[in-house]
Amino acid sequence: MFIVLAIFLWLGYNYFFGWLSFNSTLCLIAGIFLIMPALLKFSFKDLFILKEHKTITALNLVLNFLIVPWLFYFIWGLFFEVEYMKYAFLLLGLISWGWLLLSWAHKTWSDLKLTFSLFILNFIIFSVLFFPLNDFLLAKGEIYKSSLDTTSSFINLPNQNTDITCILDSIVAWCWFTPGQWPSPIAAFLSLILIPFIVSRFIRLSKSFTNYLSSKIWIISQVATFLIIFYIFSLKEVNNIFNFDYFFILKIIWVVLLLYLIIYAITYIIYHIYGKTTEVKALFWVTTTRFITLGLIFSFVYSSVFGVEFLLVFSLAYFVQVFLSVMFTKILKK
Repeated sequence: MFIVLAIFLWLGYNYFFGWLSFNSTLCLIAGIFLIMPALLKFSFKDLFILKEHKTITALNLVLNFLIVPWLFYFIWGLFFEVEYMKYAFLLLGLISWGWLLLSWAHKTWSDLKLTFSLFILNFIIFSVLFFPLNDFLLAKGEIYKSSLDTTSSFINLPNQNTDITCILDSIVAWCWFTPGQWPSPIAAFLSLILIPFIVSRFIRLSKSFTNYLSSKIWIISQVATFLIIFYIFSLKEVNNIFNFDYFFILKIIWVVLLLYLIIYAITYIIYHIYGKTTEVKALFWVTTTRFITLGLIFSFVYSSVFGVEFLLVFSLAYFVQVFLSVMFTKILKK
């Protein structure tokens, strides 16, 4: 519950004392301090472990790129009439994994090598899918931009007559060194996976230093998590959630909670069917957790197209995902 308390604490800071500006080095910091320590026990040859677990790999692809995105995209329409919100849920459903995944996997004695290998596979596939998805969202954005009016809850854009790509180019929301001032999964892959992996290879050259860091992984993860959550929930973009009706916020939480419960139920049934092994636990966490931090970075840009509600979905999903992950960590440990 430490993470939930941190979220509430920094949201309170945002509400009472102001907010911070977004800085794209967040991705690199998260990669170095949250992902890199866990890679110290990971070898390059471990990436080929997927060949030994073809059934789990196939289930992972079906769940994360067919079933989950379909549920997130279509169930929203059963509760809301605002069509453009489907795209926020679609993006959330497509981004498998999360920067706390290895923490949940470690606490429940999951196969960490398989967990990370599945994550890399999913990240590569998402990176390929992102570009046609981005074109699709921009095309939809052009349609909805024309329907903006002064009574809507959209972010006020600097020039309503300006082409949407020009508006987006003025928003600094890309991940570290992405060219063209646009969020890219390629840059996220470099800063969250490749660079932390390279750093971990240099650290592994010193066995004593590797052992020292390995013994401090939990402390490093907790401190980094606290500071990163502080930064994310102190951003001025997140401050916009305080302008919404509380009933609307509760309704979003309810729909997000329902979607997550369905996913947790499906993967928990699979967990029982396939024998409660460490390998199936890896599939469980890779499927149930979504990469909300990366999605939140993307939503900073897309909220200028579809409205602050786009960002609101990812902000509120933090609470739901963390709460359910804590609960199911206790269940899987039993």
